[in-house]
Amino acid sequence: MQLGKTGTQGKSLSLQHNSTWMIAGNIIYAACQWGMLSAIAKIGSAESVGEFALALAITSPVFLFSNLSLRSVQVTDIKRQFGFSDYISLRWITIVLSFLVLFTFPIALSLSQSTFLIVIAMAFTKMGDSISDIVYGSLQNERRMDRIAISRIMQGLIQLASLAITFYFTKSLLLAVTTMALSSIAITLTYDIFSLHAMLPVSDHEAHTKVMVRSRWTQGLSSLRIRWEFESIRTLAIIALPLGVVAFLDVLVLNIPRYYIDHFGGKAELGYYSAISYIMISGGTVISAVAESVRPQLAVYFSTNRNLFINLLAKLLLISFLIGIFGVIVALCFGRTLLGALYNEEYAQHSHLFAWVMVTAAVWYSSTFLTTSIVATRVFTALTPLLLLTTSATALSCALLVPSYGMLGGAWAACIGMVTRLLGGVFILVAIARQRDKEPGKIHLKVFYATGILLAASSVYLWKSDEVGREGRLDKVIPANNEISEPQLEPSGNFVEKKTRTMSRQQLKELWNLGASAKHRGDYVAARRAWERGLEIEPDNVGFKESIDKLPIK
Repeated sequence: MQLGKTGTQGKSLSLQHNSTWMIAGNIIYAACQWGMLSAIAKIGSAESVGEFALALAITSPVFLFSNLSLRSVQVTDIKRQFGFSDYISLRWITIVLSFLVLFTFPIALSLSQSTFLIVIAMAFTKMGDSISDIVYGSLQNERRMDRIAISRIMQGLIQLASLAITFYFTKSLLLAVTTMALSSIAITLTYDIFSLHAMLPVSDHEAHTKVMVRSRWTQGLSSLRIRWEFESIRTLAIIALPLGVVAFLDVLVLNIPRYYIDHFGGKAELGYYSAISYIMISGGTVISAVAESVRPQLAVYFSTNRNLFINLLAKLLLISFLIGIFGVIVALCFGRTLLGALYNEEYAQHSHLFAWVMVTAAVWYSSTFLTTSIVATRVFTALTPLLLLTTSATALSCALLVPSYGMLGGAWAACIGMVTRLLGGVFILVAIARQRDKEPGKIHLKVFYATGILLAASSVYLWKSDEVGREGRLDKVIPANNEISEPQLEPSGNFVEKKTRTMSRQQLKELWNLGASAKHRGDYVAARRAWERGLEIEPDNVGFKESIDKLPIK
């Protein structure tokens, strides 16, 4: 299908109008995404927020990688080397591959049946978004950002409403995410298809006879079919693969603390952290929209006037710094009140975490503009090692900090990762500026790769060694011969005999001291999850040690 010569509905808008629409659309969509977490927090529990956040943390990197940033390739394909059918066909293929990957996660991550079903429902939401993304590329080529913004706004509002209403009446997170997925697909098959058909060529006969909307919608829908042009699809995939790696690493770095917090702290802690950190992510969506709107101007300045490039970048960094500092001040002064209003009083108890998240946000926003500046120089090869180093630094920091400090350790690790990205971005940008007409920073990029791989390997080693070490430390407090058999209810509804360990009140106190004093707060959290057999105990509560005496154990 050829897109380009459009009907009257396809009239292009000015750059200013397009930028305004995109910023407005991103702000509203980000607010709706945050609203979902807020709704789940107010209606359900922190564990429900944690399950929802884990589903997002699992599906987002998978789909962002499989999407291969095809929209970026699409909008920069000035010579129209590939047709719309090539982009949509490759997108369908990568969607199928994404689902195949996700079906391996229950084994790889030991997901429960209920969590896995929520992940799959979330994947269908991502599928609708992925198809819309290719439609957005065609609309962006026609400079109709208003239609993209309206679609994003509709997606955000309807997904939020469907999730909140379903969860309120059913209290089932699986049903809520399923209705959210259906609403996402519905917008794709209605508004986005009509927007796509508006980009189709309109003949004089059609214009005068007023062809039925249904017929035009059918044309738009038929354009979403796979067309097996293997050579074109293969070439497009090879071109887009590096961008897919960059997109994957970019979103992975934000989700790594969530994986560690879920592993060492459980769904409740993940729920608190995710809800609070999404305030930072919502701001990041707006910053990214601004960065995209100024990227063309940065590219022009870098090619024509280096001083103007530096001045514009300095202004952007100053703006991001001021926004970040404002966020930190708000978190320090009004964090408890704000979290209580946005979520509930349980979240308000973690205002110190909110402050550190906003410190991370301040660094992240500045690093976003630096990354945008690197893209404007068109030295795309610098992005992968930079993000690999950032991701590895975050993972290693999480491995060192989260077992001992929980959610707060996750926030510190995220901040360390963003500082790495900021400093690395400055280093690469200076190298590019000094070697403008040469192959920029080739030796330095090898160092980035090597350091990133080393840090990643170290983080994996620490993750595994901590698991082994924790089991040994627990055995000293609760001997293995304390095991007894008792019936436990499986998610399927069947009772099965499982081994568990009994513990005395004194042993529980020893576990608490072990986790609190040294070093490994995760020791206690793991003990609670594995051996307390459902007792609702939160180790962060004030007066926890005193409450042990009230527990129904010997």
